[in-house]
Amino acid sequence: MTHAHTEAAPFDPGPQTLPNLRGASEAPTRSRDVGGLTHVGGREKNEDQFLVADVSRCVAVRASSLAAAPGGTLAASEGTVLVVADGMGGHGSGDLASAVTVDGVVEWLAHHMPWSETLDDAHRRALIDGVGEMARSVQARLWSVAARKHASPKLGTTLVMAYLLERELFVAHVGDSRAYLLREGRLDRITEDHSLAERVRKESGDGGADLDLSHLSHILVNAIGGDRQEPRVDGAWFQLTPGDRVMLASDGLTDVVGDEAIAEHLAAAESADEACHLLVRAAMDASTSDNVTVVSAFV
Repeated sequence: MTHAHTEAAPFDPGPQTLPNLRGASEAPTRSRDVGGLTHVGGREKNEDQFLVADVSRCVAVRASSLAAAPGGTLAASEGTVLVVADGMGGHGSGDLASAVTVDGVVEWLAHHMPWSETLDDAHRRALIDGVGEMARSVQARLWSVAARKHASPKLGTTLVMAYLLERELFVAHVGDSRAYLLREGRLDRITEDHSLAERVRKESGDGGADLDLSHLSHILVNAIGGDRQEPRVDGAWFQLTPGDRVMLASDGLTDVVGDEAIAEHLAAAESADEACHLLVRAAMDASTSDNVTVVSAFV
């Protein structure tokens, strides 16, 4: 039998995927209006870190024998991830803790984040469990890095993360870095501080709202690192509507700028990037004594 040789028709391979996010020099095209900004504020060194990333599961077809091969990239729904980490520990360890944590988030997004075509209860539960496993893994890495670099053994960090996918918002956090949702002029804080002040206030019942607990507000009862307790990740899902604005921030903002002013700046901004600049400026004008970091996404 004679085998005839046929040449393949010209085929557009489309864009290649980046196998290692750490080595990527170009970011994917943004599908949402997002922004992020950090400032050293009233400190000598910035120990905050943030991340704004678009994530998707995709296949980049480079060649195929199929006559109807679509070419280009086949991608599932693209999501957006926002992260703020506020490092602590002193002696130059706080920035190390927050950097290791954000790096751990990127690794988890690239290699371990659960994907699903439908946002069902099983997928939501898998995401919450996955972030918890990631936080515990990062804590173990923190202790290893601290020992290797002779850093403070009490280094640690907060973590607040938002994942926007279609019209849903997933928020997970450890510590007192906060997430807010602005809708039709109303601002809601959608995380609860993991601080001693918040614990005492809850245990005090109705009378807790009248207590001055400012001296306890910076004592965390839950963090990544800091001690030998496992971090406890709180996670929740929210439905989004067009016009919603999501904002994450370190306490360098929220300690000195009240909810009313935060709402005004978020509502006045014409873009997520402008919102971040307005809020950081507000913290600076209020003489914040801490680093200040803000990230936001407009739906």
